[in-house]
Amino acid sequence: MGILIEARDLRVGYEVGEKVLWAVDRVSFSIEEGEIFGVLGESGCGKTTLALSFLKLLPAETKLEGKLLFESRNVLELQEEDLRRLRGKEIGIIFQEPITSLNPIMRIKEHFLDTIRAHFDILEDEALNIASSTFNAIGIPSSILNFYPFELSHEQAQRVLIALALALKPKLLIIDEPTNALDIVDQAGFLKLIVSLRKSFKLTIVLMTRDLGVVAQTTDRVMVMYAGEVIEIAPTRELFGAPLHPYFKALLFSAPNLDLEDFELRSLEGFPSDPLNPPKGCRFHPRCFEAMDICGMKEPKVYKVSKSRLVKCWKYHG
Repeated sequence: MGILIEARDLRVGYEVGEKVLWAVDRVSFSIEEGEIFGVLGESGCGKTTLALSFLKLLPAETKLEGKLLFESRNVLELQEEDLRRLRGKEIGIIFQEPITSLNPIMRIKEHFLDTIRAHFDILEDEALNIASSTFNAIGIPSSILNFYPFELSHEQAQRVLIALALALKPKLLIIDEPTNALDIVDQAGFLKLIVSLRKSFKLTIVLMTRDLGVVAQTTDRVMVMYAGEVIEIAPTRELFGAPLHPYFKALLFSAPNLDLEDFELRSLEGFPSDPLNPPKGCRFHPRCFEAMDICGMKEPKVYKVSKSRLVKCWKYHG
């Protein structure tokens, strides 16, 4: 498998007065074809901005630096016509609130007709056949095509949006907070669906989430973000089995674990740093239980701990 998408020192910033808020700051990573890649972090860490960057769905005045390569094409430099072909047909995206992504006065089938025929020169019946077959593939009845969005449950709306994305046969599917507002039963079914989609539709999938359980159950590798930066990248099993960065260790301790008899639940104290005025040195050091003197004076580099693991922490220097 080759590299499908790669970021090199990617920065995405918004002007706030005379300052720039770098929501994504010098982020570098690569995602292989056929991989389920998790992006994990607290709210406000830059996950959604990163997701929008994949398709350059950003305000015109957004400041962009670095590179974001999709099949060797720099998405940040593509013209609008090329971006229209890329969006949906090659890269699909599912936003956090599925109901708000659907037009309330259009039936579901009209969403499909508009989307499919915008990319393919086919007849209405052919487009509806594609919609029906996609519905069948992800386990929802084609009768829902005649529904309005308000008639759908949250879980049904989520599946409709996935079907809408898959109808165009993209290579990459980005899902932002996939289990947001789903109950525990719907979550389990939805995560199982995501894993099955990779094989049946030959997809590469990126999951943006703050839910530890989602990445633990579904992903191959995980990138942990904090205050706009990448602080750890590792295979999922290695990350959960032997976390390196103190931030991810703190996240694990703050989530209940019924499998460990002597597990002690701890809170992650403090708040993420001000993105307009980040602290000197490591951005996590004001909250870190393993902080050293140097952590507050100098920013650490991203260190390659092993062939498959990267971490941004002074503990692993040298």
